[in-house]
Formats: sequence, C-alpha cells, structure tokens
Amino acid sequence: MNQHNIIKSSYFDASGEAHALLDNIEKAQADGAKALLILACDDNGFTPELLDSGLKNISIPICGGIFPQLIENKQHHERGSLVCGLKQAIDICHVPLADFDLNSHFECDWLPQAQSIVVLVDGLSARIDPLIESLYNQVGPDVSVCGSGAGSLSFQQKPCLFSNQGLLMETAQIINFSYTLEIGVRHGWQQLAGPFLVTHAEDHVIHSLNYQPAYQVYRETVEPIAGQNFADTDFFNIAKRFPFGMDKVGEELLVRDPIRVDGESLVCVGRVAENAMIHILQGEQEQLVAAAGEAAQKVTSAKDNGTQSAALVFDCISRVLFLEEHFHQELEQIQQALPEQTPILGALTLGEIASSEKGGIQFLNKTTVIGLIKQ
Repeated sequence: MNQHNIIKSSYFDASGEAHALLDNIEKAQADGAKALLILACDDNGFTPELLDSGLKNISIPICGGIFPQLIENKQHHERGSLVCGLKQAIDICHVPLADFDLNSHFECDWLPQAQSIVVLVDGLSARIDPLIESLYNQVGPDVSVCGSGAGSLSFQQKPCLFSNQGLLMETAQIINFSYTLEIGVRHGWQQLAGPFLVTHAEDHVIHSLNYQPAYQVYRETVEPIAGQNFADTDFFNIAKRFPFGMDKVGEELLVRDPIRVDGESLVCVGRVAENAMIHILQGEQEQLVAAAGEAAQKVTSAKDNGTQSAALVFDCISRVLFLEEHFHQELEQIQQALPEQTPILGALTLGEIASSEKGGIQFLNKTTVIGLIKQ
C-alpha cells in the first residue's frame, strides 16, 4: 500500500483474478477511501457476471476502465488490476453513447463549476467525437480535460468501464476532479506521404481518398515502404507503423489509427472528417520516446498552482506495439521529467483525450497524454 497527497491507498494485483480485485476494493474502503479509481487489463477476462454484483454493493463512487494494459510508475502490465482509493469524493456523470450525435446534449449538474475533468470512454464507440464536442460546448477552453478510450486490443466491443451500476459499454464517464490538472500532449510521428483528400467518410470510417477506394490508396502507398503485403499479413500488424495524420493549425498532426479493413474502407479509432487533408505517417523509436518525455516536461514547466500529487498517463497501446522491447524507455523518460517521487498511474489505451493548446478538446490516437494533478 502506498500513500500520496490525493491517493489514500493503492493496491496492485498481478493475478488478474476477479476475487483479488474485489478484495482490494474492500481494503481500500476499509482504509477510508471516499472514491475509487480502478484500472484493469483486458487479459484478466473481467465480465459483468464476475464483477457486477460486487460493484453494485459499493457505496462510494467508482470510476475507471479495462484497458489493453495498465501503467504503474515505470512498469506496464498485461495482466492485473490497480485499485486507487481517493481521499476526496468525486462526481461522476455517465453518458450513453449508442445514439449520441452532433445534435445531442447531456447534462451534469456540477459541470458549470468544474475545474478539471477526466473522461473515460468506450474506445470502440463511433460516438466519441460528438460527445467531446458537446462537453467542450459546455465547459469551454478554461477547464483542463484529459482521459482515454478503454477496451480490448481484439477490437471486440464489450463492457469496459467500472461503475456503481457494474461494468458498462458504449458509455462515456465524465469525472469531476477538484484539483488543478496540467496537461501535456505529444506523439512524435512524422509525415511520410500525402496529403490526401478525404472524399468520402462516415464517422470513424474512411471510404475514399482522392476519389479512390481508401484501402486501395493506403495499400499502394504503404506496401512498398513496409516491404510487406497486406494479402498475407494481418492488417494491423502493418498499419500500426503507418497511421494517418490530419492537419491542426500550429500543433502536431492529429493522429488517426486505421485498425481494420471493411471491404475497401478503412475503420479508424476516432472520427475522420470528410474533405479533410490527411497524411500517412511513420515513426522512429527515438522520436517517439523523446515526445513522451516532452509531454512530461510540459506539465512540469507549467505555472505551479500547488503541490504535485500524482500523474495520470494515458499512452496509446499502439506505441507499445511499435516500440516493443524499447517501450520501457518511454516510461523512463516520463518519470525522469516529472518531479521526484511523483506517483504515475494510467493505462495503455484505445485513443487518448486532451485539451488542445489552441482550444477545443481532441480525441487522439498514438499519442502520450499526461495529466499532472496538483492539490
């Protein structure tokens, strides 16, 4: 058990067993936690049948998610769960996403007074961008926001958010943190080819580029450079190295991860706007590792509004798949840039969420997002 400014207690279980998670939840409550943040790995195989009855019996607020992997300080885990008992109660608003669109609106009675918000979403929902636009329309540019997409690297949608109602899917979790939150965002991917005009897209599916089938354009561009053929290789094993990037004025390109092929269309994590200009990107190990360190440096160089308490890190799982055995260097860069003794907790995610330096809230891919919580 460790204690920090905002964290009353924390318990990590490496087994990934449901009973061990529920035992640690009981321990955190016994320690006097006023709320729980739970991070777990998809490999645990958690289901509503295993957990819902236990979660519904918890009287304090619960938030958190199931992710491809979780982060604890310099370690990343493919199996296990982390229960953080928080010293203060938190407000949580759950927004169903199945029918959420650009005309939808949600209400949280505490939202007008919020200073810092963490957003966790079902990362495989097609409705994330409308939700984020609605959130920004309500809070504006002065509220710090960070978060991520939860879910499975199998890309099979299933319940992935922890709540007092049990495990939830196709849902967004809007969490009110009564602390200062400094945000750092970097990805380090570089332009390889393009730009291409998105001539037909719907939500997170690109149908055509330059009036040609999107998969055809992508395949003809990437295969010669990758030295691999999509016909005899799993699509994502190649595509994880060659994401898309959309222009953002004065900032890094907004990355979109193509995760699978649907006919001649490309399915991405996150919305791609029709008539957008996009590039195909590539990454280099040194640039990606350095970018994560730069994200951490940004939050530590921000004006000091209080004592640093903990760092939330939401790092895209595809960065692990790209960096492989070198990914530990990325976590080391983050820890070295943060103030000494700062606890780090977070997840390797399906998409990241962060306030933009130029305004707006963005749903990101292949990016490192760091939220330094200050008391």
